[in-house]
Amino acid sequence: NVKVDTFNNSNIHYLKFGETIKSIEYGAFKDMILLKNVTMDFNDYYSVLNGTILERNEGNKRTIIGTYGDDKTMFNEGYFDTVDIIGIAPYAISNISVYDEALTKKGYSFYIPSTMTEVSDYAFNNSKVYAYNKDERKEIQLGIYMFHTLKEIGDYAFSNSSLTLIKYETKVEDNQYVPLGEGIEVFGEGAFQNLDVINLIIPKSLKTIKKDCFKGTKPINVFYEGTKEDYIFLIDEAHNLVERARTMYSASICKEDFLE
Repeated sequence: NVKVDTFNNSNIHYLKFGETIKSIEYGAFKDMILLKNVTMDFNDYYSVLNGTILERNEGNKRTIIGTYGDDKTMFNEGYFDTVDIIGIAPYAISNISVYDEALTKKGYSFYIPSTMTEVSDYAFNNSKVYAYNKDERKEIQLGIYMFHTLKEIGDYAFSNSSLTLIKYETKVEDNQYVPLGEGIEVFGEGAFQNLDVINLIIPKSLKTIKKDCFKGTKPINVFYEGTKEDYIFLIDEAHNLVERARTMYSASICKEDFLE
């Protein structure tokens, strides 16, 4: 059994699990940025594939519980042809290291597998993408691509991460582009806290934005799909909204300055 704190503050580069492994708690691989390789003897509970540590579920279904390797994981279509990824466990995507110079210039793209319906709570929480050039290390942008199969973004799923871009994949249908992100219905509590998101698109299918979802995040552009008739906004604590807005955003004006 592997507990959540088994590898705390470790500098482990290589892990080998035997066939007797039966339990790995979610978050066990959190912040293991030096982990280069993981091997695992065949067992009924876990496996490794393409830089990911997978929990076996029913049939061919798998849940990502950790990542490893220099480039960690960069999901795209076809990346997991042999299994169906149905979930990303809490803290499964830890710090990502990138050594490809081309990626360091344009940022790092992460595709949420189209077999997933939910990004779990804390899945990418505090996940940073670092580019390495010789002895230098710098944080670069993380772009997330989502498919129409995704229904919910869990609580604090991307908070305090390198996420700067959320993009919904599109397809051509009857000669028209259809945004596949339209399936998303819930943004969880604190899901996008403390980010430097450049563009934020609110899909027409979205029904719920939970408490503190964007706290500390200042998107430059916010786009709403559909028309204004498609949206009804319920604002918490609206009774003092005007007073709070005036205090937070209005500059003070002194009569004396004008009289002088």
